[in-house]
Amino acid sequence: VTIYLLAMGLPPREFLGTGAWFYLIINVFKVPFSASLGLITPATLALNAMALPLIVGGGLVGIVVVSKLPERAFKVGMRLLALGAVVRLLF
Repeated sequence: VTIYLLAMGLPPREFLGTGAWFYLIINVFKVPFSASLGLITPATLALNAMALPLIVGGGLVGIVVVSKLPERAFKVGMRLLALGAVVRLLF
């Protein structure tokens, strides 16, 4: 998805927004299957609730960082992260 969105030439905010919507839809689709496999339990929901403030804080920090980061640096960073993911998947 990262490579596709980079190829589309989206500005950083649109890039992140499109990616967020894509992964939201994919993950919502997976919820019934995860629940039927027993992967969603009261314990995992409690852990998610405890992590929620950190998630919100990370989102707010991300908004500030992306607004201050030059577009070229953002795209180079995304390419490096995608390359890291490829290497991780291969080895």
